[in-house]
Amino acid sequence: MTQWERGPRPEFNACFYLRRALTAADAQCLDAEVGSDRLIHLQHLDVSTAARLCTLLQGSPAAAGPQRLDTLVMGRYGMSRDDIAAVRNGLRNALAELNLGDLPLRDTRQGLAFELGSLTVSGAEAFTAMLWSAMREHVTAARALHTTFRDRGLGKSEVHFEPDVHQLKITLGDISPLAAATIASALDGAPLPDDLNECPDYPELEQITDRLVAAVKTATSAGFVDIEAIPYCTRCCEGPVVKLADLTLDEAQQLIAALRSADASPLPARQP
Repeated sequence: MTQWERGPRPEFNACFYLRRALTAADAQCLDAEVGSDRLIHLQHLDVSTAARLCTLLQGSPAAAGPQRLDTLVMGRYGMSRDDIAAVRNGLRNALAELNLGDLPLRDTRQGLAFELGSLTVSGAEAFTAMLWSAMREHVTAARALHTTFRDRGLGKSEVHFEPDVHQLKITLGDISPLAAATIASALDGAPLPDDLNECPDYPELEQITDRLVAAVKTATSAGFVDIEAIPYCTRCCEGPVVKLADLTLDEAQQLIAALRSADASPLPARQP
């Protein structure tokens, strides 16, 4: 049994949900843990992650700072003293309601990092709410993408995932070849092939994948950077799938807009 399953102690629940929010916000280096004092202890926050976190939180009404930090040069040796001081001030401002103190700067094995200290249960819950509030556009895009797939007639047998937020990207997953062809058809306007095989061999699956990549690239600023065609596996008897790559927020929003503007193309009837 893990510490997350030990029962009603609220600090474990608060820590679990904070860790999930930190991973979504690409700040998993904080690695929250519950201590023997029943407080949620945060690990060191490196300065480049701190700058990204400040930029994210400054877009949230609940934690607006005096200046945006997204123009700072990231990296262990790419920030001047003034840059680091700006990050520290921005972090203090953004996290003021959490009462984390002075945020001292430490020289760790991973480079310069801020020491954030510990949180009570209510503080961890407030930090979690703050992070999700800052990521509301990401969450909205993930939900909208899921709804858009469903509106096009793609059910659980075609789309094997629900979009989520991970490291500030919209995470996708596996879809069936039929779903891949349907999405590509909606985006590029070309009809679905009459002889589309629900269990295509690898060359046909690659053609479907290439068409989807081209259609998404046209509809978004960059499209899928990495996408994989996985053929039928005779060893595990798993059907072929197209594994989708993650999308940035802008790319996800562009894909949603493109799918919504396309004429409805319902899935073709399956052959009995």
